[in-house]
Amino acid sequence: MLAAGHFAASAGVINISGLAWTTATTSGDGTLGGLRGNATLVGGTLTLVGPDTGSIPLSNTEVTVTRTFAQAGQLSFSYLGSTADASWADLGGDTNDGNRFDKVGYRVDAFETTLSPNDTFGVTAAPVSGGPVVLNLVAGQSVTFFVNSFDELNGAATLEISNLTFTPVPEPASLAVIAGAGLVGFAAWRRRSVSTR
Repeated sequence: MLAAGHFAASAGVINISGLAWTTATTSGDGTLGGLRGNATLVGGTLTLVGPDTGSIPLSNTEVTVTRTFAQAGQLSFSYLGSTADASWADLGGDTNDGNRFDKVGYRVDAFETTLSPNDTFGVTAAPVSGGPVVLNLVAGQSVTFFVNSFDELNGAATLEISNLTFTPVPEPASLAVIAGAGLVGFAAWRRRSVSTR
């Protein structure tokens, strides 16, 4: 086991609609494997399952799927998140510090969007769903889907991503080339129509 504060990680690759995404599980207590969570692709649906070891780790464990986009474009997806815990939120119903037991969401670069709600402890955690979510990305941005677990008790959280599509958007320089070609074509057409009169 690694000393507290050291992380262990495992990684893999999942191909979604022709795009390679990197999968990873990171654990603050330095152990992996068994019930530490995973990411799978079945029938076009990406499923991230968080850890459920039955014991509280030294720090959070997170399952992620990440891709950096070389080209600008729109990423679109729908989602369904659920947890087997009694609540998405913190013990005692303190909803000001975010989702403590299980948290699902996505990040664009370092900006995090949590999809799981801040609810009150003891209230049965309802599944969350939505979509389509549309992200307008510039070249070089990374998108990460995640399931994060604080306690690893009472069942795992799950995030299902479906209808995942990426539509490239031409860069401004490419549009300028297209517009320039159009102007040259128009000028040639105009010159020919004037000379045939």
